[in-house]
Order: sequence, then C-alpha cells, then structure tokens
Amino acid sequence: MGYLNGKVDIDGNAIQLMDLDAFRDHSFEMGFIVHPNGEMDAIDTCDLLLYQHGEDGTISKELCFTFTANDFIYEVKVQYEHDFVHYVGNDIEAKMNERFLTCEVNGVPGRGISEWHYNNVKKVLHDKN
Repeated sequence: MGYLNGKVDIDGNAIQLMDLDAFRDHSFEMGFIVHPNGEMDAIDTCDLLLYQHGEDGTISKELCFTFTANDFIYEVKVQYEHDFVHYVGNDIEAKMNERFLTCEVNGVPGRGISEWHYNNVKKVLHDKN
C-alpha cells in the first residue's frame, strides 16, 4: 500500500493529484464520478456482471455496460487493445491479465487499464495429475 502523487493535464486543465491511496502501480479508488468542477457523485447502480465475462479464462476483447450516478445514466464501451499476462504467488497460483484499453463514456473518448485476476486452474490441475 502506498500513495500516488502527480499531475494530470486534461484538455489544458492541470490537476494536482496528492496522496491518492494506491497499491502497486494500478489500484485506484472507484465507485464515484468526479466532475471537472471537483464535485463527486457516488455510483448507484451498474449492470456489469463480472461473472458473465471470462468465466472460462478467455476474456472478451470488448465490454459494454451502463451505470447510474445521481440519477444520470452513463453508457460505457470498452475496447481492449493490449494484454499482458503474468503470474504471482510462490507456486504461480494466480494469473493476472493486465489490459490496456480505449473507452467511450457517453460519447467522450478515453483510455485506461484494467486487471483480470484468475486462479491459475491449469497449474493446479496439472499438479494433481
């Protein structure tokens, strides 16, 4: 666990980031929308059901879902561009998929990173045989 400090430039507006909770280099807060004026809205509902995606270890190349915050509906389209797989744990018991993406939220383009974590079932099954 640590903290992230930095500066982000969005459309010519510099935003100073100070003491954001971070784990490694990629775990950031979620569950709210931050507007350009600094106001925040909590996410109320989301129709993304993770168990419907990648259950067999094969992750789709795109996602589409909606969520609401303060009675406003957000439509999200995600297109994954790059995947990087690595394993963690002494016996490589976890398979981590780091994914770089482009997205669109209500027509506004963006970029991001997501992580999919799987138990390394193939390794476990191999060891049992």
